[in-house]
Amino acid sequence: MSSSTLPIPRRTKETDTILLAAKSVLKKLRQDSIAAFLAHIEIRKTTPDESRRLPALRKDDGENAGYYTIVESTQPGLLSRTLAIRWENGSLYKRRFNKLPDCFVAGNRLEVKIRRVWINFQEWVQTLHRDAEQYVGDVGFRKQAQWWASNGKQFRVMELPKELRLAVFGQAIGMDLFPETYSRATEESDETCVASLGHGYTPPEEWEGTVRRGDIVDAPNFALLRVSKQVYEECKDAAFLGRVSFADQRHADILPLLKAPEVPIPNVLTHIGLSLSLMEYIYFFGVRVQPWLDEGRITSPPPAQEFFCNVPTLQRLGIKFPSPMYGQFTDPWCIDRCEKNYRGPEGELPMGCHNTVVDWIMIFATQYVGHIPKVYLEGYVKNSIQAKWRGIFDSQNSGTEIDLRNEMTAIELIPFEDLPPKCDCAYPCDNRDIWLITHPLDTCDHGPGSQCKCVWRIGHQEQRQQPKRVLKRYKFHFEDERSSDSSGDDDASQHRSTLR
Repeated sequence: MSSSTLPIPRRTKETDTILLAAKSVLKKLRQDSIAAFLAHIEIRKTTPDESRRLPALRKDDGENAGYYTIVESTQPGLLSRTLAIRWENGSLYKRRFNKLPDCFVAGNRLEVKIRRVWINFQEWVQTLHRDAEQYVGDVGFRKQAQWWASNGKQFRVMELPKELRLAVFGQAIGMDLFPETYSRATEESDETCVASLGHGYTPPEEWEGTVRRGDIVDAPNFALLRVSKQVYEECKDAAFLGRVSFADQRHADILPLLKAPEVPIPNVLTHIGLSLSLMEYIYFFGVRVQPWLDEGRITSPPPAQEFFCNVPTLQRLGIKFPSPMYGQFTDPWCIDRCEKNYRGPEGELPMGCHNTVVDWIMIFATQYVGHIPKVYLEGYVKNSIQAKWRGIFDSQNSGTEIDLRNEMTAIELIPFEDLPPKCDCAYPCDNRDIWLITHPLDTCDHGPGSQCKCVWRIGHQEQRQQPKRVLKRYKFHFEDERSSDSSGDDDASQHRSTLR
């Protein structure tokens, strides 16, 4: 007999066959799902108070239909759902109550009414707990601690097979590692290179406290490293066998050091993440676009070529793009703001379309990352760009060659006057509440020690308390609708259309 049709054990008092069958389904769910176990999902009869507030069941719902309340303990608090449940029309168990002592019922015959439609109860409850993290939190930790304390048992981690221990330690130490290296003197007075697990990652912020919490990667769980020598070594192995990320170009330069024989870490890096700024991506992947074509500012070959040559074992690569919420502060064309070529007729600094710049970076990146089995984009990337590059990398993995040389040439030939690429997204990519007010060009000098009087304005105020409030309002729209009033004969728009 399959697990989905297990009979209900004999009960001495309960005669509600629907309640008994639903309890068996939820019991099986708690056994299979850590989220359901931690939430302690249960079902009970609806109280008289609850019943008075419920609409009457319709005649076509069936005579055996009734209301029941499903309760679960989540981190925000107790969550309850009162729903109509019945036996399906073709079921042998059409009676809601049965006093026969040997009555067995199967939970796969139950139906629940969701948005006026009757669907299978067993399939519906499976959709309630897709993400265990939603229910773990403090409530989950307390329930786990209470469970282990009450039964007197101990979870003997070190008796697990090493593969399972590494999986446990990998989850516990942190799933995203930003390693660092430093020099340490040896007993022979020489210096040796030592790799550390780093201290997590916080994106650069122009004002303290304005980085979004979801963009911060917490530091590793260093407490685990102090348990024992064996745990220390295995935690380090688990950390470096997981995802190793690099936060900037200087950070990425330590990859050869991590691969050096004297660094005591696993010499197999299979999963790497990049979390660079747009400007750093332009240099890293060698995006040939004005004004970086002048004076050899884009090296040939770019750093990406040597970087990925150092990791022949790489299986997965994540390319994370930052938020454009700081507006002109982080826009590549505004960073070189003292060049006259970038200013408008009145000294303003036009910003580039984040969506288009991400696309251009990926066009140049493909020649260096196309051989990697799994490449994925993350961070602040619009849905259209995600879909486009997912399709390109899937095609490459299936053996189809994608030639982007024409697109790269088109980007390189875009003239100064059409840059940066204008944003015609339905929702502007950048934060329009932040801009730079400049004085006349001939007196502008942002060099070291300069006395430049350019002023960053936040909204319509220059007060220091404004940034947090303005940046908190900013929302990046992942939708990719295009505005209907964009000009079809605009040069920059034409360049974008050839590259999409």
